[in-house]
Parts: sequence; structure tokens; C-alpha cells
Amino acid sequence: MEELINRILEIEEQAQEVVRASRRASSELEERINSDTMRLKNEIDKKKSEKNASLVQLEEEGAEEKISAINAETEKAMANLEETYRQNKDKWVNDIVKGVIGGEE
Repeated sequence: MEELINRILEIEEQAQEVVRASRRASSELEERINSDTMRLKNEIDKKKSEKNASLVQLEEEGAEEKISAINAETEKAMANLEETYRQNKDKWVNDIVKGVIGGEE
């Protein structure tokens, strides 16, 4: 009978050790899950920031290209106006003077 009681106590002790080991494993798993979750969140945040920076850079480059195109068009238009002025200024001055003093047509 005493042997049976000792065997039951032994089995109880083994069961308690299994429960403690299970709790330790569960706690370690929870810590690992939390750690992996935090690591993944940080990686996602970093990738998101890099992607946002890349998109901002692309937008800025696109804006710079548009500004350059507008500036080129403006310079071309100004050059055309200056050429037109250069070619016609004497005629325009003469037309104005004739208009003011009533010169011959």
C-alpha cells in the first residue's frame, strides 16, 4: 500500500513538472510571438517610410520636370517675342508717330 502511495506521489510530482514545463513553454512562446510581432511591425514601418520617401522623391522629380518644361516654353516664348520686337520695332515706332502727328499713309 505504501508503495502504491509513493508511486501516486511520484506520478503527481511528474504531472506537476509537466504542468510547470508547459507553463514555461507557453510563456516563452508568448514572449517570442510578442518579439516577432514587434520586429515585423518595425520592419513594416521602415518599409512604409522608405516607400513614402520614394514616392515623395518621384513626385518632386515629376514636379521638377514640369517646372523645367514650363521654363523652357517660357524662354522660347520670350525669345519669339524679342525677335518679333526686334524685327518690327521700327515699323511700330513709325506707325505710332504717323498716328500721332497725322502723317501720310
